[in-house]
Amino acid sequence: MPSNETYLFKEASTPEEFFAIARLNHQIFVEEVGQHPATGTGSLVDPFSAKSDYFIAKRDDSLVGMVAVHDQPPFSVAAKMPDPSRLDALGPRLLEVRLLAIEPAHRRSRVFAGLLYAVLTRAVAQNHTHLLISAVDAQRALYERLGFCSLGPPVQRGRAFFTPMALEVQSLCPVTVNRFRKWATGAHPVALLPGPVQVSTLVKRAFAIPPISHRSKAFIDEFEDVRNRLQNLSGLRTALFPGSGTLANDVVGAAIAADRSRQKGLVLVNGEFGDRLANHARRWRLPHEVLRWEWTERWDLDRIRLLLDRDSAINWIWAVHLETSTGRLNDLCGLRELVQGRSVDIYLDCVSSFGAVEPHLESVSLATTVSGKSLGAYAGVAAVFVAEPERFDSKSFPPSLDLPATVKAVGPLTTFASPVIRALREALKTQDTKKWRGYAAQGEWVRNRLTEIGLHPLVRGKDAAPVITTFSPRTGECSLSVVKRCAMAGILIAGESDYLIKRNILQIASMGDVQVDQLEPLFAVL
Repeated sequence: MPSNETYLFKEASTPEEFFAIARLNHQIFVEEVGQHPATGTGSLVDPFSAKSDYFIAKRDDSLVGMVAVHDQPPFSVAAKMPDPSRLDALGPRLLEVRLLAIEPAHRRSRVFAGLLYAVLTRAVAQNHTHLLISAVDAQRALYERLGFCSLGPPVQRGRAFFTPMALEVQSLCPVTVNRFRKWATGAHPVALLPGPVQVSTLVKRAFAIPPISHRSKAFIDEFEDVRNRLQNLSGLRTALFPGSGTLANDVVGAAIAADRSRQKGLVLVNGEFGDRLANHARRWRLPHEVLRWEWTERWDLDRIRLLLDRDSAINWIWAVHLETSTGRLNDLCGLRELVQGRSVDIYLDCVSSFGAVEPHLESVSLATTVSGKSLGAYAGVAAVFVAEPERFDSKSFPPSLDLPATVKAVGPLTTFASPVIRALREALKTQDTKKWRGYAAQGEWVRNRLTEIGLHPLVRGKDAAPVITTFSPRTGECSLSVVKRCAMAGILIAGESDYLIKRNILQIASMGDVQVDQLEPLFAVL
């Protein structure tokens, strides 16, 4: 349940809390609204109390707000409807919301948002399709703005008029629910996405510094510091481009096309991003073959060896190190051993792996990464690592992809936004063995927690990526509905990309500034 420095939101559980609920029930619905006659005790126990759960808001150990929910017919709203059978048309998964009551002094606070967020989270987590309420008629416009629709005209109970209303849970936009969560908690959603990733406070502060000219000495000094840090990590010369992983791999495609020693290539595909490399090769009209495996399979190194033995024209291999679509860390060590003694270049997509594991780019001719994934900064910087930039002639590259000129230049060749460079510079300060070990331990913890709740990662064991875990939802459940349920709980997971929707799969990315205590609530929602 959401909490902040002022209010504690929780599910009622103690005798003292239920006594306070009965007193608040009398105060609001007897003394203020006039729905019921006075009891003489200052306390009113609701007739539905035995089958209801209560979410409450407390301040300084005093109850200041409450709301009750239950999903067992009969529903009190039926007695206020001219045609109660309309409820049957809504389906069997109805959740009635009752007794929303807030102390007058706390009605312009976070209490309403916190209680409503608790109700919405319960509805989504338990797959309820509709919320039912009996709205005090004076507040009907408020509920209509939230999306509730009337089920009949207002009816009088005591001095008050109530309107029966319903809201389809699926009609709620996650952005709306997150707004309530943020009002209640003052917190942002936890981002467990492979981009944008959750960034540290220091990276945010660096990004927030006002921009400066990319031609200024101050910027060039920062730019070169970033380049030097990346070169020290990779062991290769480094070119920085403004853009994405797609652009970085286009630079590799341009380099292969410009290489006079280039003959025939081999593209390895066991996931979505291997397929994208094959698309790059086609677009650059590179002579090549494609070796494919099922998404859940590792590379078959014997099959690669047989092809290389059979076709001596193959002198380059293009592959993905960490296949983001499946969460598989492909066998780079095995591939390197395989090409030893052969005149075969390895070109590697390290977009997700660089910063997630210790870099081992020896014997790699070209590799790519970006700022916005495992390095833990904001998107916007594409890096290309190159072993021998002198092999290439600038005249053979489009200006925006000119790898040799970009390696040779001091500072950027084209416009860069200084905030993304500063943020990346800050993120690079934390790249070390401790971080990579932390990623590995956290990834193993995620996979174990999924298994404990009966959800099975596509990849386990030594092949599993430390920073991204792909899994299927429960049988018969749509992955997009799981994404929405998690978003309503303030947790963003991946599932909205076309390739994930097509296969009905989901992803948890723990890259970036993510801690175990931020991950734990996800598994209750799943």
